[in-house]
Amino acid sequence: MSISSYIAGLNLPFSNAQLLNGLACGATVGAFYFALPTSAVREAADREAGKIAHMPPGRQGEIITLTHTLGLIGPALVFTIGLPLNRFKTPDWLLRFTLPPAPSSNAYYGLRLAGVVGALGCGAGIAWTTKALAAQWHFIGVREHPKLVKTGPYAIVRHPMYSFGILMDLVSAVMYWNWIPLAGAALTTVAFAIKIPMEEKLILNKKGLGDDYKQYRREVPSRIIPYIW
Repeated sequence: MSISSYIAGLNLPFSNAQLLNGLACGATVGAFYFALPTSAVREAADREAGKIAHMPPGRQGEIITLTHTLGLIGPALVFTIGLPLNRFKTPDWLLRFTLPPAPSSNAYYGLRLAGVVGALGCGAGIAWTTKALAAQWHFIGVREHPKLVKTGPYAIVRHPMYSFGILMDLVSAVMYWNWIPLAGAALTTVAFAIKIPMEEKLILNKKGLGDDYKQYRREVPSRIIPYIW
């Protein structure tokens, strides 16, 4: 199947591979655009719930947050910079990390396009999570006036933003047909496994919030993946 011929029979001035790479880059940029909170969101959170009052000791929180951020943004930067600079042709150094061939060209095109849709879905999912958090949003820490959030995606898992983050790396591997995002997924998964206990300890130790969170953990036992983790 030829994507260029599939799109209304147009004689497009680029190859199928370039088109797929362009769509993938666009989906990545779009996903991060949806996902990153605006300055208005951050300012509203500070105004309504106060500044961050409780953080992990030392610089643990900052280091682990930087680690999973690298696992998420690193692969995205590799492709959204490397591909446009090469006219959306996959450069030789990236080809070294290409996934094994798909069973057929139809499967290959279908999976990569599904990855594009999945990436946009992940961005929308993170935006949904940010909306549910509202004034409680922050990368790590407990605000001066904390409130337990149990609605939206938080009714399914306790850390849905991390769920969408890992999923973003996984669908990116399919979208770009490359191993590099899977390395990012491994890094973010390890970082989240370390960060979650740190975050939950802060919440449990917060007077007036800890008991409610214990009940919430009983109601929503899954951290990131329903029924699994």
